[in-house]
Amino acid sequence: TTSESSFSVLTIQDVRYPDQALRGSINGKATSAVFFLELATAVKGYTIQGLTMQESFQVPFKSKGNLMFLEVLGNGVGFVTFSDTMEMNVWNMHGDILSTLNTHQGKINDVRLSKDGRFIATAGFTSEVQIYEVELMKGTTSFSACRKVMDLQGHKAAVYSVDFSTDGKMAATVSRDGFLMLWNINVRYREQESCKLVLSIKPEGPARLDRIRLSPDGKIAAISEGSSVWFYSTADGHLVEKIENSTPTKSPSSGGYGRILKMEFLGGKENALVTLCEVDKFIRVWRTPAV
Repeated sequence: TTSESSFSVLTIQDVRYPDQALRGSINGKATSAVFFLELATAVKGYTIQGLTMQESFQVPFKSKGNLMFLEVLGNGVGFVTFSDTMEMNVWNMHGDILSTLNTHQGKINDVRLSKDGRFIATAGFTSEVQIYEVELMKGTTSFSACRKVMDLQGHKAAVYSVDFSTDGKMAATVSRDGFLMLWNINVRYREQESCKLVLSIKPEGPARLDRIRLSPDGKIAAISEGSSVWFYSTADGHLVEKIENSTPTKSPSSGGYGRILKMEFLGGKENALVTLCEVDKFIRVWRTPAV
């Protein structure tokens, strides 16, 4: 076990979205951003140049139900939204809906996009993860279609979280069944070749596997449980390190540390991990342990 003092390198408080937005996402190149405005029930897009954000569109949120997830595609095509009715919409950066699908997963727990914007993975109430491909017109960056191309089947209960490797060739999942699974998704799916299960372990330590994220180099799988983070080797699944209670602040009402609301790896050689805790609303950046 490693203490917070040896892990933590930076804390920032009260980072807020603009315009009282409920959700937001920025593309990997930090050139565009999209936010959901709760009071206006609208989606608002921005172009980013340096530290300046300029509004590019604002349109009504046309999906059925309440917004649950919003992510900008890495390929520049647009962004993806999910509602609590299981409706998935792919939008362009002008605010037009390009495609509408229903995942029929009962409830969506996690949505992840591959770094290149090609694949969308959805984890929900069912035991399988669905992977959709955002297809482009040949030789262009223009949207063609979005369709389901792969399933990750192996868990025995609802899947809580999913993530892609940086190169988009691997995926990781954690489930209510207590298992961490790593998958090779670099398969000939158009020829009906199934994804390959590479590793399946029941990690020692956490009672519930809330969220999983893969490090940029693919060597570490970070799993959150409550306010703690556990780091596992993707080579053999052994526990590398853990952060016990990533926030020192307890909730005045419950007396607990709360849970991690958001967890993401940053790019670069440091493999730094960012966490956002619900109790103190601090963003913390952690050095990822070496394997």
